[in-house]
Amino acid sequence: MTLNKTDRIVITLGKQIVHGKYVPGSPLPAEAELCEEFATSRNIIREVFRSLMAKRLIEMKRYRGAFVAPRNQWNYL
Repeated sequence: MTLNKTDRIVITLGKQIVHGKYVPGSPLPAEAELCEEFATSRNIIREVFRSLMAKRLIEMKRYRGAFVAPRNQWNYL
């Protein structure tokens, strides 16, 4: 089965969070930085953020961006 770009980025960022590259409470890079890193559009990055929020790995803070959620909230399968 081939994964689409959104799913590949969700898996990559999810692994980075779980393995400690981004610790709970720390911000993720800005949308523009992630767009550049993954060579994709903001719409894709926003989909990625929605997926990571559904897995409770990140929390979105208005006007501040995406932050790693506390470990006890994670639902990463």
